[in-house]
Amino acid sequence: MRSGGFFLNLLRESGLALDFPGLLRLVRSRAWLRVLAFRFLRARVSPDILGRVERLGCGLEQKAELFNMAISQIRVGETYKTGCAGRTALTDAAIAERAREFEAPRVLDAGASDGLGSLDLIHRLGPEASLTLADRHPEFWRRPFPLGAVFLDGDRRLLSVKFLFLYLYLGSDPGRGGPLDARGLSRIDTTNPLVRERLGPFAVRRLDVFSGVLEPGFELIKCANLLNVEYFELERIAAAAANLARSLVPGGYLFIAQSNARFRDSEAYVLLRRQGGDLVLVEEKNGHEALALFSGGGR
Repeated sequence: MRSGGFFLNLLRESGLALDFPGLLRLVRSRAWLRVLAFRFLRARVSPDILGRVERLGCGLEQKAELFNMAISQIRVGETYKTGCAGRTALTDAAIAERAREFEAPRVLDAGASDGLGSLDLIHRLGPEASLTLADRHPEFWRRPFPLGAVFLDGDRRLLSVKFLFLYLYLGSDPGRGGPLDARGLSRIDTTNPLVRERLGPFAVRRLDVFSGVLEPGFELIKCANLLNVEYFELERIAAAAANLARSLVPGGYLFIAQSNARFRDSEAYVLLRRQGGDLVLVEEKNGHEALALFSGGGR
């Protein structure tokens, strides 16, 4: 990314640290408060809010909602860690239908964020299916200093700095360098507490959709609310799809989905099948923007 892009994102994503779960919930409950807080007052949240949600004395369901609300406000690199239950009902239903073609289907939810939205898919799949959750940033790292803290992302690269109530986002800096030593740093788990309760600790595996491969292969892969033109150019979406295909068994399916009010039913997806070295379009729903990449046949 050019330096101009870095400084633009620094200005856009930095602001007052709204690291109070109750206040965040109040702000998110009213449209005018969201506009006031996030657009005019430039409120942001740091990874510190996740630990504060964990320590709340409320019930697990309420804690899960607040955790998901908080993590969806955190930007990491080119994307936000957005994830929400019930946003991909059409895609989940289609996955469950295709899963019936396999005796014991292995399903991968790539880019699962905190994993809360994956619980809907678990409920739709039969008992013979297994679901693996993966995300590039299943954790953050924290190093405190007087009156503040430095945060690293899941790649152990510089993410942000918090000083008093000011949050500085540095995740777009092209000069961040390689991974840093995380020894002595505190780990912040980005997996939703409800997901950990149901699936166990370390429920979300690490996966970069552009370069990573998970073994053994999967019969179905879901990648929702990640590969879209708000985050990436079409060429990069195509590259990510080609890489995800490496984690598919021959004949396996890849779903690329997006939730947005501009689509009919507020959701769209393309369904691709691995045939030899190609991804072939099998089905599309509601005009996902990636359709242009695959409508001409194999890729």
